[in-house]
Parts: sequence; C-alpha cells; structure tokens
Amino acid sequence: MMEVSLSGCKCSIKNIRLIQEKTLEEVSSFTNIPIGVLKEYEQAPGNIPLHEAVKLLSYYKINFKNIMFFI
Repeated sequence: MMEVSLSGCKCSIKNIRLIQEKTLEEVSSFTNIPIGVLKEYEQAPGNIPLHEAVKLLSYYKINFKNIMFFI
C-alpha cells in the first residue's frame, strides 16, 4: 500500500481508494460492500450510511475528518 499523508487534506472516498492503489474488487472483498454499491458511494458520497462509512474508514485506515462525504 502506498503511504500517503492526509494531514489537513479532505479527499473523496474514490480519491482515497486511488491514492492507496486499491481496486473496487479489493475494497468490496474486505468490506462486504458490493462493487455496484461502492461505485454509487463514490458518485454520491453523501448517501453513504454511517455503518458503511465506518467500514470504509477502517479499511483505508483513515480518520473521519480526512474524508469529504459531500461534493
């Protein structure tokens, strides 16, 4: 995994995934969130339920304050 400092950065879920060089398949496998749903979340991050956001934050090992859930 690519080590990237996100201090002071607000990134989208999709950008975090791309920065960490993860595929949708990898994220889906770890989080048990279907690929189609992950694509929807990347397009409309404001629609991510809290329990799913927690799964994604855990997978990406990032703090809630570093994610932009609204575009």
